[in-house]
Amino acid sequence: MATNWILSTPASIANYLQQDAIALDYITFVASEKVTICTRCCTAVPVMGLDTHLRIAHHVPSKLRRMTIARFDGVPAAQFFNDLVPGQGGSTPLLYFPPPVPGFCCPRCTDFKTINWGQMRRHAKTEHDISASECVQDQSKHTVCLRKRT
Repeated sequence: MATNWILSTPASIANYLQQDAIALDYITFVASEKVTICTRCCTAVPVMGLDTHLRIAHHVPSKLRRMTIARFDGVPAAQFFNDLVPGQGGSTPLLYFPPPVPGFCCPRCTDFKTINWGQMRRHAKTEHDISASECVQDQSKHTVCLRKRT
């Protein structure tokens, strides 16, 4: 079941939920923006990235990840990172988030975005066998990606 909360900080989310830590969901859906939000870090996460986000960022066990993600089957939310775009003038896609910051896109796959150059280099090397210099050249060919500050 999806919910429609406006989020700003994890503490503000907890005010809407029971105080029991188990009741605090990992993901919520903001219907007005058609986006799924991680309630732990207040990050917009596309549906196709939920499993990876929960596994890597929060170390959520497999069974709980599956149960959490199953709640969002058929929800009309952004499916991929490219669906999460900044508003006009570079403003944040969700008005209650802080403004996006410059970051890096993987030159080979569109789903990997980060604000950390070291993570970009490691991803490019391990996933695509691209050297750092090739990665820099490819970054200059693309517009800079924007990602919510976490």
